[in-house]
Amino acid sequence: MDHISISGWLRLRLRALVITAAIGALAGPASGLEQYLAVPLGSHGGTYSWGLAINNRGDIVGTAATSTGGNRAFLYSGGTMRLLGGPPSVTRSFAVSISDNGYITGEYADSQDWDRAFLHDGSSFIDLGTLGGPWSRGRGVNTSGEVAGTSRTALDPNSRAFLFRDGTMINLGTLGGYFSTGQGINGKGEVTGSAGTPNGGVRAFVYRDGVMADLGTLGGERSVGIAINERGEITGYSDTATPPPFPTPPPYGSEHAFLHSGGLMRDLGTLGGLYSHGFAINAHGQVVGKSQTAEGAMRGFLYTDGAMHDLNALVVSGLAGTSLTDAYGINDTGQIVANSCGRSDPYDCTAFRLEPIATPLAVEYYHTAYAHYFMTSSVTEIVGLDEGRPIGWTRTGQTFRTYPSDTPGTSNVCRFWTDQAFAPKSSHFYTPFDWECAIVSRNRDWAYEGQVFAMKLSDSAGRCEGATIPLYRLYNDGMGGAPNHRFTTSASLRLEMIAQGWIPEGAGLGVIGCVPAP
Repeated sequence: MDHISISGWLRLRLRALVITAAIGALAGPASGLEQYLAVPLGSHGGTYSWGLAINNRGDIVGTAATSTGGNRAFLYSGGTMRLLGGPPSVTRSFAVSISDNGYITGEYADSQDWDRAFLHDGSSFIDLGTLGGPWSRGRGVNTSGEVAGTSRTALDPNSRAFLFRDGTMINLGTLGGYFSTGQGINGKGEVTGSAGTPNGGVRAFVYRDGVMADLGTLGGERSVGIAINERGEITGYSDTATPPPFPTPPPYGSEHAFLHSGGLMRDLGTLGGLYSHGFAINAHGQVVGKSQTAEGAMRGFLYTDGAMHDLNALVVSGLAGTSLTDAYGINDTGQIVANSCGRSDPYDCTAFRLEPIATPLAVEYYHTAYAHYFMTSSVTEIVGLDEGRPIGWTRTGQTFRTYPSDTPGTSNVCRFWTDQAFAPKSSHFYTPFDWECAIVSRNRDWAYEGQVFAMKLSDSAGRCEGATIPLYRLYNDGMGGAPNHRFTTSASLRLEMIAQGWIPEGAGLGVIGCVPAP
């Protein structure tokens, strides 16, 4: 067989270890709402990470603590977090925005501890300079490498919004007041932010075709634009007509998240408390941010189909007992970057990527006592394993996306189960190949459990086409007296497993199939 040699596990009649107990039923949110699995991003040797943006490839940027101290900008891609680098002296940096083609912006602290806006193009770390003053901060970037942000000028102690375009930082001016700040930018180079007015007010603005336009407020004196999508829709927050209680509860008063569309600013409400802030908007007009609840807690929210929802109520598993306090990014496929941050220290955070369950996500687990791996895309099983049913299984942090069963152009993955060998352990086996499925079906020791998800098949050399990446299958050759398979999209992890004696199975370098890029 030129595509793939029959598994050594099948030849030796060995089985891979997995779950031995039934998993409880899933209790989800109200009908019609998306549900999510939470994937923790980890850290970079330190104690926390803070996710601030996500692109349509599922790549995330933010800042993370390192083992040597300090906050450093990171890129999370392909299941791995890496630092962005920068000047050798940098000990503090933030990555705030990432475009679909991988441009990143944010700021780093220079040798005088002033913030400096940067553009990272995937390999180079570029200092964008300032408008003549000592500092600048990058806040939004598009696929052309244009950056929106804020800088001090040479003569004015107040800030100015800027647009970095064609190697030049352009001062966007104000709305007649003393300052402005730049925040989001879309692919057309339209910028949103906030600017001072002649009477001392603050207004959200859109900068379009060389003109800064006032977006108004929700009835109060102040509004701030934060993010803008390709249709020119904007989210942020604004004071409402209702004055906040006196004294104003710190730090937000009665600010409400808004959606500005078609020339109108819509109040998105709150989760029952006094305030809410909108931080990101996707092409479908869905907004994420944070809001106070009626009990005074801060929670991340998703605004969709005319209503605001607590993200914690939509996540079925993966938060490990924590609560999402904010959400800073949402892409056009519905993936969200959110954080669980401490009340006493707003930077003591754990970053998560929320995966819509409508797109199956396979999650990997490890059993320390058995030294075995297991992966599943079943939400019911994931919820059970995360809750400790059965005991002994913990997430490895590795995941990969899959296709729903019967997706055109894919091959459904058969799953089998046995408890006839290696008792008291039981075993599952996965395969996308009809011929391999047929072989296992003829073995009376194995029970067919159905088609659990789908993947595309590679060519005979293990190459994957389109927006897919290779999925490797490795076999432990029965080490420890019980066989096991591991599935991974990580080429470096594949090499680590081979160094430990695992055998690659599949086409080319051991490719069992092709799955969607993260």
